[in-house]
Amino acid sequence: MDLIFATNARFTKTPDGKIYGYHTALNRKTFEHYLLKFDNIKIIARVERHKDEVLDDSIRVDSDRISILEVPYFIGPSQYLKKAKAVRSAIRSFISNDDALICRVPGTLGRIAAYEAMKIKRKYGVEVAADPYDVFAPGSFKHPLRRFLRIIGTYQLRKVVKNASAAIYVTKYQLQKRYPVSSGIFQTYASNVILKSEFLAHAPKSFTKKTIYDLISVGSLDQLYKAPDVLIQAVEIINNKGLDFKVRLTFLGSGKYRNSLISAKNSGSSSDLIDFPGAVKPFSKVVEYLDNADLFLLVSRTEGLPRALVEGMGRGLPAIGTLIGGIPELLEERVLVPINNPTEVANKVISILQSPDLYNKLAERNLEFSKDFVWDKLNERRFRFYDEVINFKSN
Repeated sequence: MDLIFATNARFTKTPDGKIYGYHTALNRKTFEHYLLKFDNIKIIARVERHKDEVLDDSIRVDSDRISILEVPYFIGPSQYLKKAKAVRSAIRSFISNDDALICRVPGTLGRIAAYEAMKIKRKYGVEVAADPYDVFAPGSFKHPLRRFLRIIGTYQLRKVVKNASAAIYVTKYQLQKRYPVSSGIFQTYASNVILKSEFLAHAPKSFTKKTIYDLISVGSLDQLYKAPDVLIQAVEIINNKGLDFKVRLTFLGSGKYRNSLISAKNSGSSSDLIDFPGAVKPFSKVVEYLDNADLFLLVSRTEGLPRALVEGMGRGLPAIGTLIGGIPELLEERVLVPINNPTEVANKVISILQSPDLYNKLAERNLEFSKDFVWDKLNERRFRFYDEVINFKSN
């Protein structure tokens, strides 16, 4: 059986017709576990045109078993409103066949696919990956309609999940509380992060006394969800305390806020110790950055269950995160901080870097914890979800 997979990810098509995950972490490897249960995957997605003939093959999406069902391209609410009718029409035509259907939500395309399925009384599964209540929280998303989008986004996700015939969440508890399935409906959880065993570090990071410690964070800069502005402030606080060490921040990721963040960091006294190198491809270069870092930071304003944090833990790094989404399911309470609080972030960084014993314990614990995200453990629950979706067609 083939699978139709609706996602809000944006893909990129080169002039030779090949499609890449240039703006997303999705690529052919992402869909390997689906292909163990489904014959082919047809992905409903937005696809932009790219002038370059060749992009890095490691981020390519399409293959002989993976194809893309393109909807009219848009970015943001205003562009979507202009093309909403055409987008809905395209999705309606895509889901009118007998293929299995999984909607990744929240996200415009996943929601529309679910709504269209409801109209024709077609069963669908959902992958619940984030919380719009957090996504559109103050400081996370800058838009005049932010409050409205927060209310409507939360309502829409509840409706989509409530009417689904099976659900898989990226968190173990958090998203399930706010967006429950109907009584008697199959649900499970499995992170959308899958680590290959060979990715895991051979040993946790060990504390080494330095005059400059390297902090690292990773995320899109299309919005301020990952709070890079908070990290800039935290670095300034640390480096102005007169300690016997300083910290250097590297934030990997690209997006429309990158230039303004560069301007913001250049106005401070630590400008030479803060770097926004942009998107880093291929992934092996990201691994190099992680291995050269001393501490991983993810002070997000909104999260599902963050891939970047799990990957940092998998390379044996101690980490600090915010009390949001699925982060508390990954990290110990003693390394969690409130959102939008650079002072708390700074204090937590200092306390870890001034305690070699704590540093080593956190690094060891994170590497061990990350082993729960290797292929075999996650796929057992995933496959039960896929079987439920496949069984829709035989019931």
